[in-house]
Amino acid sequence: MNILEVQDLCKTYGKGEARVQALDHVNFSVGKGEFIAIVGESGSGKSTLLNVVGALDNPTSGKVLIDGQEVFSMPEKELTVFRRRNIGFIFQSFHLIPELNVEQNITFPLLLDYRKPDRRYVEELLEYCDYGEVYRKYPGLERTYRNFIRKNFDENFRK
Repeated sequence: MNILEVQDLCKTYGKGEARVQALDHVNFSVGKGEFIAIVGESGSGKSTLLNVVGALDNPTSGKVLIDGQEVFSMPEKELTVFRRRNIGFIFQSFHLIPELNVEQNITFPLLLDYRKPDRRYVEELLEYCDYGEVYRKYPGLERTYRNFIRKNFDENFRK
């Protein structure tokens, strides 16, 4: 059985001379347990494909079926819940909520779903990833602190 089916997927940006056909009738399927790689030159539509397949962006036309469910036929609220429960993304930049610490950022999607996080499991994951006490820090403050140190180090190093 296929976990993912992409049928005749198209995505167009802009109009007239500024029109860009980012996805042009893309078709493929992925079976349960399969791994795939999406490769191509810069600007070839890789990110657009991932955004549409992951239901972060709407296609101009075509279908995306995840585990047999047609994603873009769902009402927006249902799609939001479906995405939260069935689709995982690892972004190039972290997209963490700066007001929450790392542990809170990990458990936040569960809380949105009115589910209670298993604290032992979360701690086990954090230990496995070798986070130590870092998971209690706030990403926004950590980034600010890191940038402050870099700026001052660079300024002092150049003297």
